[in-house]
Amino acid sequence: MYEWVGTQDNEQYLCVPEAIKWREQVCGGEEAIYEYNNTLLRKATKIVVSELGTETLENEEGTLMDCTMSFVRLPLNLEKDGGTVKAADFGTILTFMGQTMASEYQSYVATSVFQGGIWCRLSAQVYLDEDDFVFAAKMLKEVCERVNKGEYLTMVLKPVSRA
Repeated sequence: MYEWVGTQDNEQYLCVPEAIKWREQVCGGEEAIYEYNNTLLRKATKIVVSELGTETLENEEGTLMDCTMSFVRLPLNLEKDGGTVKAADFGTILTFMGQTMASEYQSYVATSVFQGGIWCRLSAQVYLDEDDFVFAAKMLKEVCERVNKGEYLTMVLKPVSRA
């Protein structure tokens, strides 16, 4: 049903053999990529949890991060815990955070609501290293501090520059 979108561009298929070759020759193959990403994710999660002073989402077996992705609770002063950040404002907060990260930090970390709080999703990729997560942790901390001060209530949200 969605095959025809007005244009047809098959160029992306031409890079597949070179992409596979790069993954094998430069990255060492799929097992090496998975090992790098899994190791990086566990280090990255510790970096972000330490900077934010919160927790990661994990099960009793400790296997939720085996997919090279983790979730870290953001340090928001939630009303239910005696703070001023209201759950009713979560949509506005997510918009504020996304636009602030993109426009002021030229970066973005996915955020979502879960279990009455806002969590960020970390995803390890072969092109990232620990420094990227140190930056992300500092950015998230600063943006959360601004949310806790109520800035999301007064800021006029601006379109993100595409330049």
